[in-house]
Amino acid sequence: LAMSVLKQAVLGSVVERPDHGYRLALRLQQRLGWANLTRQAVYLQLDRLAGDGLVHKAAADVPSTDGGARRTLYEATSAGVESFDAWMRAPCALEAARDELYAKIALSKRHHLPELIGLTRELERDCLTRLRALERRSPSASSSHLDPWASAAEMLLVNREAATLQTEMRWLQRARAVMETLREDRPGGVAGAPQPRS
Repeated sequence: LAMSVLKQAVLGSVVERPDHGYRLALRLQQRLGWANLTRQAVYLQLDRLAGDGLVHKAAADVPSTDGGARRTLYEATSAGVESFDAWMRAPCALEAARDELYAKIALSKRHHLPELIGLTRELERDCLTRLRALERRSPSASSSHLDPWASAAEMLLVNREAATLQTEMRWLQRARAVMETLREDRPGGVAGAPQPRS
């Protein structure tokens, strides 16, 4: 998981609702499926966000639910809200799409749908461009008839990359279709949700 994605996910959770680090970590684990996320990692990002002026510690501490020390409540600053909204609008790199786009979808609100639809379209185009490049790819000079394994290994790697891109593109298309349906629905409308990726 890229630290920049984690930092934005922590910021998004604070923007959504002020909370203390322990509960923020639990919310992210449940919302994004990041079972290995530690409280220490969340507190590290909160310290960085506070240093950047994007969150601040509330004046009042909140009692611990487990009887331990009182916990510090973190709130987003106006700069933090603006920074999170800017991240929601920013394009995703294809390499980071699995973590970054998933985090953006999980932390988004309905008004973010136009940006998310645009992001999925861009990523679909990136996938298609890479797939076409793979189709045109010829064996490298090192893959000669004198070394059949080198040629076979290269073919296997290309096939694996193509399969990954095809799976990614199918998921992006499904996600975009659901978002487009929801964007066109009336405010109270209900639509299906994309299934988790395997």
